[in-house]
Amino acid sequence: MHHKVMILTIVMGLTAFVNAANDAGVHRLLMPAGSYVDPGKKVPPTALVKNFGTSFQDSFRVVFTVDPCAYVDTETVFNMAPGETCLVWGRCCTLVVGLYTVRCSTMLDGDENPDNDTATAIAQGCNFDNFFDHTDGDLVASPSGTWTRGVPTLWVWPPMDSLVWGDRVNGYYDNDEDSKLTSPTYEALQNNPAIAFQHNFCTEASHDGGNFSYSTNNGSSWTTLSTCAGLGYNSVVSALGDDSGWSGGPSGWNQSVFTIPVDDGDTFKVRWRFASDASGTSYGWLIDEVAGIGCDTPPGTDRPPQRGDSIIATLDFSPNPVHGDGQLSYTLLKDCNVTIKLYDATGALVAPLVTSGFKKGVHTAAMDASRLKSGVYFVMIAGKGDVKSTKVTIE
Repeated sequence: MHHKVMILTIVMGLTAFVNAANDAGVHRLLMPAGSYVDPGKKVPPTALVKNFGTSFQDSFRVVFTVDPCAYVDTETVFNMAPGETCLVWGRCCTLVVGLYTVRCSTMLDGDENPDNDTATAIAQGCNFDNFFDHTDGDLVASPSGTWTRGVPTLWVWPPMDSLVWGDRVNGYYDNDEDSKLTSPTYEALQNNPAIAFQHNFCTEASHDGGNFSYSTNNGSSWTTLSTCAGLGYNSVVSALGDDSGWSGGPSGWNQSVFTIPVDDGDTFKVRWRFASDASGTSYGWLIDEVAGIGCDTPPGTDRPPQRGDSIIATLDFSPNPVHGDGQLSYTLLKDCNVTIKLYDATGALVAPLVTSGFKKGVHTAAMDASRLKSGVYFVMIAGKGDVKSTKVTIE
């Protein structure tokens, strides 16, 4: 069994040995790394692998493991030219509530660079998740106007989803700022539950930044937490009273996971705190995809909506290759907000094409390619956490 599909997002991977003839590696671990799944949902581990070498590769193996599931699956990739990337996915793995280690490794006979052969990330089977596209998650900003929910426009890297929380979503944060974003009350369904989230920050290094804390007394006092998985704190931030935090950047989107030291049945809140000193500002801090692992909102409160299954059924661009006007067509299985973006072959955003709400059914979007340089591009469509892409060649 083998799979070979070109995909959209190209990101920086591990540095290969210069001029290595035989060098296949993992370019990015895509799924379920950094994503959330409902307990019992079946997920195929998925990775983007690359021929980093200068020689054509007839075949090599790709091995997926998921712990503690005792999951192992081996796939084979065939016929990869130098510099080519391809998408590889394994058989489905059923996750339950909890943290998992997902690992993907390439196995090429005679590989000259083992440094890029393996990628590891954390996946979660969670009790709730919120992508903020349809609700603000009952998060509360203080002071008002510092943290807001919206669409980032100044940030270099595209948002995880249509809407995110941020200080600032657009513009620069203030000097001498001390702002908080506080969750609603959560209820532990087990001892030591966890909260996970994706975030992206760009601040004055070592001086401005943010961290994460919890409270068991409705916010009367807070305790700063350290990560148990994912992106840990990278500095001591003076604006936070020399407390540890995230600072510097731009960081790109990363996930951090925190164990909450409470018992089954206890209630708690969590808080993102951002602070800056008297000089030097930047874009700030973005938060998205918050998930509860072994915890939920108490009965009688609004529960964050679960991430659904596939929303985008089909995606096609014609004519392909195109010179001049082209048309993107896609089918939605449910009503949802949709963003469509065009990227070049390096993964750089060329232009946003559509950001709007659409009804269930078949839709089309026109694109004028006459002003674009010849080459390979990718169109990406995202809606309710589902993402699909297609390659477009412009002549």
